[in-house]
Formats: sequence, C-alpha cells, structure tokens
Amino acid sequence: MDSPSESTEHALAKRHFYICGDETLSWRPEWYTQSWFTADRQSYDREASLEPVSPPISIITTVPDCARALSAESSRDSSSFVAEATTSTTRFTTMSTAITTGRTSAGVAVSTTFTSVLTSLMASSTAPLSLSSASGSTRAALDSTNSCAGDVDWQAWGAIASLSVAVIFGCLVWGLWAILRNRLPAMYSPRSWHVPSESRPSLSLVTFLLPFLHLPSLSSSQPLSSGQQALHTMLASLKLAGIASILALAGALPLITAGVPCLSSTAPPNEQGGRLGSLTDLSLLRLLDALDPSPDSMTTSVRLHLPSYSRAVSARLGKRALMSTIAPAISSARIRLVIILVLLALFSCAGGLFVIVRLYASFARYRKRFENDMCGGLDMVVIPMHEAPGWRNMTEARLLKRLQSQLGEVTEKDSMKHVDIVGLFAIPETSKWRHKLAERDQVLEALEVAEAKYVQSFHLVPTSSNGHRLEYNKGEPTSHKVDDYLAPREYYKLSSGRRKSGSGERLEVPIPTSTPSRNPISRFVEVNRDSSLFSKRFSIGQRIKVNEHGEYVPDPSPDSEAANPLSSTSHDDHESVTPTHMDRQANGSSPVERVPQNSSSGSSGDSQADLVPGSTSMDLPPLQAGPSRRVDVQEPPSPQSEHQAEILPASGMPTWTSHFNPSPLGQQYDVIRQSRARLVALNGEIALHQQQTFVQLSRGTDIVGWVIVGRGARWIPGAEMIEGRTIEDVLWRHVGMKSGEKAFWIKVGVLGVALALLIVPFLGLSVATAPGFAHYLGLLTPLERSDGFGSGVAQGLAPALAVILATATAVLLTNHFSTQVKVVSRVHQEALCFKATFYLLLFTTLFWLITVAALEFAVQSLVLEVQSARFVGDGAIFSTWFVFIILLNIAVIVPALYLLQPKRLWNFFCSRRRTTTPRQRFRRTAPPSFDMAFALLPFLIAVFYAFSLIFLFPLLAIPLLLMLFLSLVAGRYMIENVCVDKHGGFISPTLGLWVITRFGLLLSLQPLLYGLILLSRREWAIGSVSLALALITVLLVSGLTFLRYPSPRRKDLPIRTKNALADLRRDMKRDSKTDDAEPRSHRVSDSSMLQRLAVLLPGYTRLPSDCPLPLPTEWIDDKVHTEKASWTRPDLSDEPRQFFHDPGDGLRGLIYPPEMIAPRPVLWLERDTSGVAESEAADLEKYHDLPPIVDPARQRRHTEQYQDQEGQKKGQWWGRRESKGKQARLEASSPLLR
Repeated sequence: MDSPSESTEHALAKRHFYICGDETLSWRPEWYTQSWFTADRQSYDREASLEPVSPPISIITTVPDCARALSAESSRDSSSFVAEATTSTTRFTTMSTAITTGRTSAGVAVSTTFTSVLTSLMASSTAPLSLSSASGSTRAALDSTNSCAGDVDWQAWGAIASLSVAVIFGCLVWGLWAILRNRLPAMYSPRSWHVPSESRPSLSLVTFLLPFLHLPSLSSSQPLSSGQQALHTMLASLKLAGIASILALAGALPLITAGVPCLSSTAPPNEQGGRLGSLTDLSLLRLLDALDPSPDSMTTSVRLHLPSYSRAVSARLGKRALMSTIAPAISSARIRLVIILVLLALFSCAGGLFVIVRLYASFARYRKRFENDMCGGLDMVVIPMHEAPGWRNMTEARLLKRLQSQLGEVTEKDSMKHVDIVGLFAIPETSKWRHKLAERDQVLEALEVAEAKYVQSFHLVPTSSNGHRLEYNKGEPTSHKVDDYLAPREYYKLSSGRRKSGSGERLEVPIPTSTPSRNPISRFVEVNRDSSLFSKRFSIGQRIKVNEHGEYVPDPSPDSEAANPLSSTSHDDHESVTPTHMDRQANGSSPVERVPQNSSSGSSGDSQADLVPGSTSMDLPPLQAGPSRRVDVQEPPSPQSEHQAEILPASGMPTWTSHFNPSPLGQQYDVIRQSRARLVALNGEIALHQQQTFVQLSRGTDIVGWVIVGRGARWIPGAEMIEGRTIEDVLWRHVGMKSGEKAFWIKVGVLGVALALLIVPFLGLSVATAPGFAHYLGLLTPLERSDGFGSGVAQGLAPALAVILATATAVLLTNHFSTQVKVVSRVHQEALCFKATFYLLLFTTLFWLITVAALEFAVQSLVLEVQSARFVGDGAIFSTWFVFIILLNIAVIVPALYLLQPKRLWNFFCSRRRTTTPRQRFRRTAPPSFDMAFALLPFLIAVFYAFSLIFLFPLLAIPLLLMLFLSLVAGRYMIENVCVDKHGGFISPTLGLWVITRFGLLLSLQPLLYGLILLSRREWAIGSVSLALALITVLLVSGLTFLRYPSPRRKDLPIRTKNALADLRRDMKRDSKTDDAEPRSHRVSDSSMLQRLAVLLPGYTRLPSDCPLPLPTEWIDDKVHTEKASWTRPDLSDEPRQFFHDPGDGLRGLIYPPEMIAPRPVLWLERDTSGVAESEAADLEKYHDLPPIVDPARQRRHTEQYQDQEGQKKGQWWGRRESKGKQARLEASSPLLR
C-alpha cells in the first residue's frame, strides 16, 4: 500500500469510473491505496482520463450490487457475454457514437454528440462480468433531484419571503420618514437653520432623486467637510459596482444560461440526499457542469450499439454514463469561460482601476491644497509628558524659545523651514477640579428649570377694560391666590386705568369681592402714597374701607374724626423700611426681615408686624403710632431650621405660615434661591481654580503635556497628530495616557472570532440541502426533503436575518470599543472605528461566509476524499444564493433606517416631556455628528460582494445596485441636511485615500476567486491567467495610488533636520530630576513689571492673529456660545453678527482644556408673553451677577400662547440693553425684591 502522502496526492485528481451493469460508478476511495492500483498507477490514470476503467474482477465482486448483477446475469445466460479480467493485461475497445438530448433553462432540447467507449477486460481468469440493466425508477429519481431555473423550490420561496419582508418593512420605514420629515424639522433638517447661511442646504427634488449630480468639487478652493468628502467615496462605490453589475447582467448571465443545459441534466445525482436549487442554476456552476458534466448525469447517458458478434448483449444493455472528460455538454463551454475572463480583465478590472486612480489623484491634490493653503502648512500635535520628561518644570515661553532656537535655524538654502514652531501651550492637570464644571452644569440646568416653571406660573388674561392683567398658576383653580409676595411686581401693582404705552396692556390684581378680615394686631390698612389708589382721593392717615363692590372708599365712622396717629410719619419713614433687592445676600439667601417693636407709650391700638420680603410700600404692615416709634432689624431665620416660622401674607394681610406647608410658589422659589446661590458659589470656585492653574503654568509645574502648533510639528519625536486641527477634536482627558490601540485591535479580533463562530450554524441552515450534508447531520433531513415555503424561510430568510443582526451588533460593539481608545484625537478615534469595521466586515461577511459555506457544501466529498477541491469550489458558488437573500433584506431597509435614525428619534420623543427649558430643547434637537463608519457601511458590503461574487452569481447585481442607489440618496440627504462635523469640520482626506486604496486592492478578488474555482476543475490555463490578472491588478493599484502620490515621511527630510530632531529627542528623554545641578537657561527678568504680569495672564502664548489653526467647526457649544445657540431655531431669520455674551473673540488663539477657559455660564430663559422672563433676567444680572439671556421672540404665531397682534408684528428681541430708558423699563418690570 502507498504512503499517506501518495493517497493524499491522488485524492486531488479526478475520479476513476467503472462499469457495473449499465451504470458507470465511481471507484471506491480505498481502491486507490491497494497494491493492484499502485503497481500500475500511470496506466490506470492515463486510461481513466479517456474512458471508464474497470478494476480486476476480484475487486468488482466485492461490491454487493455488482456481485449480485454478475451472478444473475451468469445464471441466466452464461454464454451470451463473458468478460474476463486479470491484473496483468487490459484491452479497451471503442464501440460507437450516439446522440443524446438535454434540457436547457428555456426547456428546449439540444443535441450533443458523445463518443461511447465500452471497456472489456480480458485476462487468464475466466470470472464472468455481465452488464445488466439497472433500476429505471432509481434512475428517474436521481435525474429529477436538482431544480432548474424557473422552478418554485425552497430557494425561490426563500427569495420571495425575503423580498416581501424587505418591500413591506422598507416601504413602511421610508413612508414614516417621508411623513415625519416635514413634521419634525428639528430631527430631519436641522442644518437648514443650525449652521451659517452660506452652509445651509439647497436640496431640490432633482438632486434628491439623482444624488450623483452637483457634488461638491474636490478641486474647489473652499474646504470640504468629512461628509462632503465621503460623498465622493460613495459615488466611486456606485461607479465600481455599477461597472461590475452591468458586465454581470449583460455579459456573464447570457454566457452562463444561453443554450446551456440546466443543473438537473449535468450535475451528479445525490446518492446520499440533497439537491441544487433554482437560483443556483443561474450561477456559474451551470456553465462549469456543462463543461465537465458528471458521468452519472442524464446528459451523458447514451445507448450503446455493439458489433454484430455481440448483438445479444446489445439487446439487454440499457443506458450507461460516459466520462465527463470525454466531451463537454456544449462545445463552447470553455470558450465562454474565456470570454468571461476577458470581460473581467478589460472592463471590470481596467474600468475599476481607472475610477480608483482618478479619484485617488483628486483626493491627493485636495490633501496637498488643504494642508498647504488652507492650513498654511501647519500641524497641530500633542506631546505627552511621558514622551518628554526632559521638559518638566519648563514654562511655556522658555520651552517655545528653546524649540524655535533648536529647530528654527535648520533650513536649506532658498527653501522653506521644514520644522517651524509658532505656538506652544502647556496642558495642566485639571482632573482634581474637573467635577466642579460638571456640578455647575447640573446646577445651571436645575436653575433654568426652576426659572422656567416660575415664569410659566403667570400669564396674561384679557380684562373687561380692553386690557390684560397678570394671573397666577395657569390651569389651577382661580380661587388660589399668591399670598407669599413671591410673584412679580406686576402681580401686586394697582392700575390707574392708564394703558402701557405701545402695548395696550396693563397689569392689574383682581380686587377681592369681599372685605378682608382685619388683622388682630393692627387697626390700619396702609397704602402706597405713590399708587393710583392714593392719588388725590385720600389724605394721609385717613380711614378707608372696602365697599360691597370691592372698591376703597373713605370710612365715615366716628372714629375717623380722631387724630391721625400717622400724621407725623413722613414719606421718608416709609421708604426707610421698604425692603429692596440689596437686602438679599449675594448667595441668594432669604432677605432680612424688619420687625417694628412695641412702644412703651403706645395706645390700645399698638401692634407689631413683619415686613414681608419683596413687598412694596403698599404691602407693609402698619407701623407703631407715637413719637417714640422705632424700627429694629431682626436676623432672618436659618434656612436649615425646618421648625422656624416666617410671616407670609394671607388674603392680603400678613400671617404666619410654617415651613412644613409652604405654598407652591414658595416651594418653587426655594429651588431658585438654592440653585442661584450654589451657581454663584461654583462660579467663584471655578474662577479661583482657573487662576491658580494659570499661575502653575507660569511656573511650569503640574503639567501633563503640551500642544504644539507649527510647520512640521508632526516630526517631533513622540508627537500625536490632531487630525481634525480643531480644539473640539482634542480629547483632553486622554493627554498623557497610553493610547491602548493594541488592546483595541485585540478586542476587535476576539469580536470577529466570536461573530464568526456565531454565524456558523446559520450558514449550516443555508446549505441544508447540499448533496450529502443532511446525511451527516440528521437534524436537517426534514429541510432537505422539503421544497415548500417553510423550508425556504428556514434556509433563507431566518438565517439571513440572524447573520444581519449579529453583524450589526458586532459593528455597534466595535464603535463602542473605539471610544475606549485613549488617543488624543477624536478624528483618529473615528478612523480606528472605520478601519476596524472595514476589516471586520471583510473577514466575516465575505471570507468567512464563503469559506464556511463552501466547506459545509463539500462535506460529502471531504469525507470520501474524492475530488474535494472541485466540490469546495462548487460550494463557494452555491453560497452566493444565501448572499443574494442577505442583500434582498438589507437593500431597502438599511438606507431607510439610516434616514429615519430610530435611536435618535426614540430619544427625541422620550425626552419631549422632560424638556422645559430652551437649552434642553436645543440639546434635544441638536444635529448629530457625521459618522463615516455607519454612513459607508452599506457601500462597504456592496463593494465586497461586487468585487468577488457578482460574476459567480450575476443576479447579485440587482439588490446591489438598488442598495447603493438608495444609500447614496440617504447619505447625501443626511450629510447636507442633518449631520454636522462636531470635531473635525474640515479635515485632510487621509481616511478617504485609505478607503480608495483598499477598494483598488479589492478589485483583485474577482479574478482571484474565479481562477481558484477554475483550478479546482483542473482548467489550468484559464485559471492561471486569472490568478495572474489578480496579481497584475494589485501591482497596478499600488503603483498608481500611494506609490505615485506618497505621503510625507520622516526619512524624506533633509539630513540637517533629521540630526536636529535626533538632538531634540535626546533632550526630551533626559530626566530633569537628575539634571537639577546643571545650569538652566535664562529666566524672565524681574526688572519689568509688565513681564511679571504677562506671566500670570492666561494665554500669553496666544497664537498669531493670522494663524489659520485651530480650524473652525459647525458645532455650537451652548455652554460657551449660549446666545448664538438661542438663535438656532427654524422660525428665526439670520442670526445677528454680534453677540453680547459670546466669548469667542477673547478665546481666539488659545488652545487650552475647556476647564481652563470656560467662561461664566449664561442663563438661558424662555420668553413669555407677560414679560416675567425679562424681569427675572434683569434681576439676575443686576443683583446676582449672573449673565442671562431670554429666548429671542418668535416670528410666527403659536396657538398655544396668547400674543397680541401688535407684539407679534414688532417681534421684540432680547439682548443687552441699549439705552438707559430700556434699562429703566426692565427694572420697573422686574419681580418684587426678595
């Protein structure tokens, strides 16, 4: 017997066949290792390549079926035909030529000529070999196993189910988006008002339906965002897939199907079960089986005609199958394969290479123009402390001067400096007080919520006198009154009947219909002498009362003639006890209460009362009568004491109210007081921390890294590039940390392995009907025997959905893992996510899916160790029907889901009830950032399959083109109408160049896979040419892309620059702790006070005014640019050019962490029609040093709020007061002093 190596080598060759009865059967695997074969291997192999060859008769008789057939034939007619065989000699005789018919995909019979060979083995042995007829029923069953195109089998049902799900669900999602797009402009068109007017979209129906028209040009002088650059990558994907799809549908599909017998005629019968479906009959497998039909198939079955001396045998000899190597089913099969290879070479590879090279050149020119012209050739990098321990304890100015002296002098004659530093900023350690800013944000939000509820507690209602009055607690019972004097001043102001100028409104308090009860401690009801109630109607000290109509009238009782006890009380006395806003503490605590004490010489009417916080002169309790009257000041009760009582007015008069049962307005205002006080305190603490940190920077202590801006800064040793070149792109918390990129790639690798193992059983379901697969996995036997709808769903739709969901989960986890990478650039983080997603999809959805499906398909041949390579290649083609089902499911749904944004839409509706302030609404409707990993996801999948499988199964072109077109429609709409670039507004197309290069390398997949499949069929010439084409494609792509337009490299720098950088590296790595004894460079002189002050001032290393870095972004931070954020509403016109609370000018040229330069937050109040918000804003700014703004006035009528026509026409805007008159009006309308 041969060695294992010999049997393995022979197992790769074609099968040998022998004749048993009227059937041509395959040799058993163990025969190839027996001595009778190995002794004469060359002779057997040579003859087997031409015709069937029979083993010795002693071997044939070991086959039970053949032994029975021989025995029956010998006993029935032992003299008719005897074939003797020995192991010594063999003789082969050609008998006749016959014509057979076979089916085509159109059901037309075609005639094919075959040469029939009958083998007789003559030997000294006289053992008879008889050829008897086989079972006709078994033959018919085997012939009808496989399906032809057009048959409704499990593959057809699977495609129908997938198409139905995609159409129904996809149309629902697209329809829902079309409905919500106009109803929710904040969700689906925020760029129409969120960005500057010159960047707003002008999308028309034509550009929406034809998204490849009028794209932003890469040759434009204006910078392009990452989304606009991605549009060109999307369009290139559509072009590449479109070229391959047209060739597959118009060229490969006719060559595969026209005049070619279907698989039921050429494929081998499946003796262990299984079958090929109707969709597989439209693949390349149909042409390959026509080139090399199975000898057991119906097409190769012919009737033999024996010579005259063997006519008795001819009468009993039925059909037999001929060797596939004798002749193909159609004579043009090999020519068709060559034509397909030519189409691949001339149009698919060459045409795709043209698209790739042209787009790469455009991106390369744009990168050069962007870096040199738009960025001025400057880089923005971060140097962490662990990369430069020698720079420890060095100030910014000193380190900047050292770098400029070491690197600035390194120049070449008449050339530009290769390394020139223009700015350096030290990054301090701010983690110790970073939580203060988070706490301030929470307090700010709580204060704005409380203010919004307070403002919404009052509203204007029309009165009978054609005016309006301020009422409290809209929606509450009208009997409830504000009795704690916490309402705005207008609530308590009595009207004189005059209207407010300009608005036609007056604020009145409803006059009670019944006389209020007298306070037992006072006999007087005092009024404000300046009020309209007093005007020339009553004398000072005159008794008054309230009549039955609720009006104040003189009291005619006899007591009114008594001497006026208040006649000696001047107006100044009243004013001296009137509380003002200045009575309140700066931290928002309760105001001081003044309590008049009893006089020793008072009359029976002596009383005491408390002055209510925030009351006016008309609200004061009566004062003690008599010359010895005096007023003492009593400290307010502690807010921590819950048992302390305070005097609050009830029914218009002072009463005692416990803290255990405060009024609703009092509870609300307590929150305002506490939040306001805490916000003021946090502002002071943060300002102190900022000042102390800048002092540390001036001394060079407690530094974690440096930001360096300059030409060639990327070449500084240990530099981490800020790809976005913006402040928002820097991840300040990661400065000084290890990046952990290796851990990220390990996670992605483990995730890919887990995903690969997870989809293996689902791929097994997709090949459940593969020949012999269910024989070794009995669980799949019911599916293998069924052709109904349930079998199609189980083998097609269900596993496809499972694979889609598993892959989507893996992509989301990859995105999550990328956020854990501690790099200093957000753009770099997103690039890592995209690259990991690219490789994950390439490995799992293409390489792993095709490989596993092919191996599962070839289980039978692998077990039998016969023609394993051929069946593995057939399995790769068979797996394309499952890819077709996957693409049907995602072609319509994925673009629709990308447009609908279900997660953001869900958050939008869930947070709708919790949104009460303008800032919360701004954050809820803020546009999302553009994410290339999700935007290009369908394009990556389409390119992978278009460059590998589309010529194996041309029908893939239909869902591929549909998905690419709809994805381009969705992508362009999202980029131009929804997404903004939060971190890198205008970035270098580095990632675009990377993607285009990988697309070019993927062009070689199609000829590579095509060549391997042909080699598995032993088509050496065509297969070798196809593999050579794949290699040439790779070399051309490499030479015409990154080798033609190389990126800047360190080794290309001049030798003097490289030497200076080497010296700088040694200086950076020097441990400053061991070099304290060495003399340091000069320190800043103390002779100039201005120099000493400059060291303590933040931003003294400010970048030059003409420096283009850092680049601007479209993102608006509402904590910094609050006033600008207030104008991002669809109902407002273009925003003003200048904002009063915008610190942008003061921060220009500074690159520090946000904790260092964060300004005081601006309170953002919601505008109301009653003017309460403006009163609160004036109060906050004047008495609490908290800058406020009020939401700009609406420009269109809202039915949910009352707004008079005159106010709507004027559309008043809130800003800083422009005149003293306006300031006076605001102060007059401010709430009562608390």
